[in-house]
Amino acid sequence: MIIVTRLNKQPFYLNSDLIELIEEMPDTIITMTNGKRLIVEESAETIVDRIILFRNVCYNTIKVVMPRTSEETEELKKSLADLHDFEINRKKLSEADQA
Repeated sequence: MIIVTRLNKQPFYLNSDLIELIEEMPDTIITMTNGKRLIVEESAETIVDRIILFRNVCYNTIKVVMPRTSEETEELKKSLADLHDFEINRKKLSEADQA
């Protein structure tokens, strides 16, 4: 899930696995796999960056189960730090939208 913002400044969580298409014309329009279209404030590039970060966090968090090598342990530490940064940025986004 990623956070995006409607044009009325309301943030919401979006299941990024269900995104079919992102267009900028000039507003950013997200087309979902069910055909529903959402207009959001964020640029397509920002949305893609959030999806990549979210998927990296999910993928790397799975490794929490059992790192087998010192390299995996170091990678896990970095992933957890990234997750921490992701959560801090998410909270800041939420607080900014409420202000």
